[in-house]
Amino acid sequence: MGILSLFRKPSSEEAARFLVEHIVLASLLYRKELAHPDDQRSADAGVEVAYLLLHLLDRELFGRFGASRREVLFDPIAQAVVARYTKAVLRPETPSDLLFDAAKQMQDTLNERQMTYAKCESLLGDPFPGIGTMVFAFCFFVHRALGRTNRTDVDDILAGDKSKLSQADLSDFPDAEFVFRGAVWIGSILKPLRLQDQAKYLGKR
Repeated sequence: MGILSLFRKPSSEEAARFLVEHIVLASLLYRKELAHPDDQRSADAGVEVAYLLLHLLDRELFGRFGASRREVLFDPIAQAVVARYTKAVLRPETPSDLLFDAAKQMQDTLNERQMTYAKCESLLGDPFPGIGTMVFAFCFFVHRALGRTNRTDVDDILAGDKSKLSQADLSDFPDAEFVFRGAVWIGSILKPLRLQDQAKYLGKR
């Protein structure tokens, strides 16, 4: 390999592979950091990282290339992330039909997260990721995956409607410390992931 190859821009295939590998790795590392004793709950919480990162990638692709080309570029990456994460968290001897069912459920959940995050006002907010930000929604989904609430009627609140949040509801949502740590963690992932650059490379013919 010549020295000039170090300065070569990645091909579309290389960018896609980079994104899949790093999004799955980030999800697995987050799962490990949570150190939850229940493997299923930790797996469900870890994949929330992938859902958020995929949504951010989707937004970037849509903004650059429009709806039709975004679909062509995004869908294979999303499917590969779901498939790899599923295989990584399930036992090697898991039957293929159960692998398929788990991946299908994750794909359906990704579609739900896409709609939720699309309604959020911003990723991080200013100065703190409060209600209406994607990071707050992400932390809520992790909070729920870990078994700390079973609330499902939260779409309007996560989208920023604070009028529907009462004092009695606060225990169903992550506290400020958890949200802050979630924001720091997501921020630490985004810089090395370089979504804008990778999206640009994905669009190379």
